[in-house]
Order: sequence, then structure tokens, then C-alpha cells
Amino acid sequence: FVVKEHKALILAISDDNIDSIVVALRHLISNCTNGTCSIDTMTRVDTEHLFVQIRNHSMGEILDATIKCPSCEATVPVTIDLNSAIVENKDNGTKTIKLGDDFWVEMVAPTLIVGYEAAKDSSSDEMITASCIKTIIKGEDSYNTSDFTMDERIEFVDNLTYTQSSLIAEFFGSLPTFVLRHNVTCPTCSKESVIVLEGLEDFFV
Repeated sequence: FVVKEHKALILAISDDNIDSIVVALRHLISNCTNGTCSIDTMTRVDTEHLFVQIRNHSMGEILDATIKCPSCEATVPVTIDLNSAIVENKDNGTKTIKLGDDFWVEMVAPTLIVGYEAAKDSSSDEMITASCIKTIIKGEDSYNTSDFTMDERIEFVDNLTYTQSSLIAEFFGSLPTFVLRHNVTCPTCSKESVIVLEGLEDFFV
């Protein structure tokens, strides 16, 4: 990406402006992939993975930063190779969950957009769940949730039992994540700690 795109995303993240982050990231991803990839359809983990690959090509794979030691609070310089980031739980992006006799839902992993839009809504958990239910199956009938409004989909989620909601929560807990773990030894107190980078904002330094 170019300097203008870098500045726009840095400013949006610094201001914690969700709408600006979405606009800047959508523009950046589209430009850098010649319009072949869109954050509106890619899963969150795929978007984060692609973004880090673009960042690596544009700014280099090595990240120099400083952290505070969690034990003695000394400032510790660290050098992190972003190529060591990995996708965990790779195969858990889609799942059909049985909620009762002849009652299933087909789930899909959330997009980055779903997460950001939900952050602006007081019913964020319900909105994310509703957005990730692709199909509702009852007996021999199946219903594509794209045929329903978001309010209708949220109402469906609100009417699930606690047990059914727990089964869906397990799906979200098993979703793929893009994460980097880096071991650090503090030169002041010699204690070891682990830096964890996870999520777009962590990688955009």
C-alpha cells in the first residue's frame, strides 16, 4: 500500500472510528488486490491474514517495538518476525449445528465487517450470531436467512433456548484465529513473558 492509505488507516484506528476503519481498510484491500478481494465477503481471519501479507510486502516482515515487562514494568525492546503468525483452528469455519429434533442451523464464520458493525450496536452478540446463521433447517424445510431482515434474524436468535445458544457459542469459540506469539526475556528482571498479537489493530503498528 501507499503512504496515503497507511496514514488513513492509522488515523482511523487511532481515533477508534469504526466507519473510517472500514472505509480505509476496504479501499486498501481492494487496491492492493486489484479488486479481487473484498472485506465485505472475506472471513475476519482471512482478511487479517491477507492484510498482514500486504503489510509485510509494503513495510517489511520485521516489526521493532517496545513493551513493558509485566513483572517489573521495565521497557523492553523487541524484534518480531510477522511471518511467524499462524492461523489456528483452520478447519472450523463452517459448521452445521443440531439444536433439536429435526432442527439445525448452518453457521458461517463472521466477516470483519460484521464485527465492526456489531460494535456499534447495543445488541452486538445477537447481531453477530444472526449474521453468521446462513441456513435454518426444520425437518425437510430449509430457510436461507438472506431472505429475512436483520431484525427478524435477531428475533430468531433471541427465541433460542439457553442450551441452543450454548451450542452456537461453542461454534464461535472454535473459530479460526490469526495469531502471533513471541517469547520475550526481560533484560532487567530476567523473567519470561509472551507477546500475543491478535486482531487487525495489533498487527497495524
